[in-house]
Amino acid sequence: MSPGAHDRAARRFFEVAAMEERIAAAHAIADLCIGARGFFAWDSERIPVETLDGSSSRDPR
Repeated sequence: MSPGAHDRAARRFFEVAAMEERIAAAHAIADLCIGARGFFAWDSERIPVETLDGSSSRDPR
């Protein structure tokens, strides 16, 4: 990948007017930056978090 690929993809995103072209540019940016698109399942245990008042939050489920 050339060093300016990210810059060119970002410029294209802001320069195009048609929504389809802007979406294609956003996909190109995602491919260049993170190599992935869409959502993935996140599975982790729930951990209580201490709140500002010192109490502990609990999962309501």
